[in-house]
Amino acid sequence: MPIIQAEPLRRTTVSLIRALGAPDDVAERVARLLVKADLWGVHSHGVRAIPMLYAGFVKSGAIKPTARPVVAREAVASAAVDGRHAFGQIVATFAMEQAIAKAKKVGVGFVTAFNCNHVGSLGDYPLLAAEAGLIGFMAANSAEAVAPFWGTRPILGTNPLSFAFPTGGRHPIVLDMATSAITWGALAAIHRRGETVAPGLILDADGKPTTDPARYFAEPGGAILPLAGHKGYGLALAVDILAGALSGTGTGGAIGWEPQGVALMALDPGAFGDPARFRAEVDGLVARVKAIPKVAGVAEILMPGEREFRLAAERERSGVPIDDEVWKDLGDLARELGIAL
Repeated sequence: MPIIQAEPLRRTTVSLIRALGAPDDVAERVARLLVKADLWGVHSHGVRAIPMLYAGFVKSGAIKPTARPVVAREAVASAAVDGRHAFGQIVATFAMEQAIAKAKKVGVGFVTAFNCNHVGSLGDYPLLAAEAGLIGFMAANSAEAVAPFWGTRPILGTNPLSFAFPTGGRHPIVLDMATSAITWGALAAIHRRGETVAPGLILDADGKPTTDPARYFAEPGGAILPLAGHKGYGLALAVDILAGALSGTGTGGAIGWEPQGVALMALDPGAFGDPARFRAEVDGLVARVKAIPKVAGVAEILMPGEREFRLAAERERSGVPIDDEVWKDLGDLARELGIAL
């Protein structure tokens, strides 16, 4: 497994995205967020997405590399963004910027986006709000991969959601989670390595529990189970309605792989009281949680996102591990596009 220094990996990724037809600023933004996912250890949403998803989407016309999102409908505290089939990272960043601007004016901004492609790691966008001193939220629906509670066939997406909260400390609190028991990307990576998964995560094509990803991927395909049974199922439905129905993108059973509906919110703590008091209260909660007794062998209770911030800082220094097959796929794509890796 090669270890690639972060900055050369960014440059390589920029070159690949640019070779797919993206202008420089788009290539820079998409590459930075893909490499950030690998820095955070979220390899399912890192540079592997270029050969696995984006190159094919560009060839099919699902992604239009030069497209720019626009505001299609707007009110004081809300907006609907037409992504115009641009890279999802460009659409989601633009949409969150609209939400942040509205929240700074009137306390809250809620924005949906349609004609949006795969956005990568969801946590990137609420984090933009938290870095501006606001509370951020995002939900996104996706292609049918997850069975409903008590169901045996996929009808819902892995439908992630994310929150980010500003603190008075070094980093915001960032929760980024799928509403499924495992993400499709993580399952695909495990399948490529020839490994098995824990029980209770997937069903095979016959609707029977299995730990073998090959049985999930065998035609006509199996199903991923929802996170925590009926609870994850309920959350997945909520995400589908907020991100899919509200945006006009579509909902479970009627989406496919290319579009991704998104809903984002930015909320200003200052609209409800002293923002310094809010951050102090959050910091107090963090301190109290970290102070409780820990189970044997555990040195520290971590906040959501804390491990990822630390891992990213370490990998900026030591380099980013890239799976052998992913590195090969990137090399193959680079040769196809006529660029040096």
